[in-house]
Amino acid sequence: MNSYSVTWSPTARLTYYRILEYLAENWTIKEIESFIDRTEEVINHICNNHLLYPYSIESDTYKMCSCETSKSILQSKNRFY
Repeated sequence: MNSYSVTWSPTARLTYYRILEYLAENWTIKEIESFIDRTEEVINHICNNHLLYPYSIESDTYKMCSCETSKSILQSKNRFY
């Protein structure tokens, strides 16, 4: 099985940092670490098996939207956006 790389879109990266800021203001370090760990876990799943996520014929991408992280990552060919 091929391993894919993940490239964060500017919107995804900004959203991720905003979520971290929100967590820092309203939650504890434990929740922040849990969020970061879960995000890395999901990204590793994407890299190892992009077929876990639905394919869109219209945009020629695999799409992943996690309600837990409130971000979208789009994959086109061997890269995620």
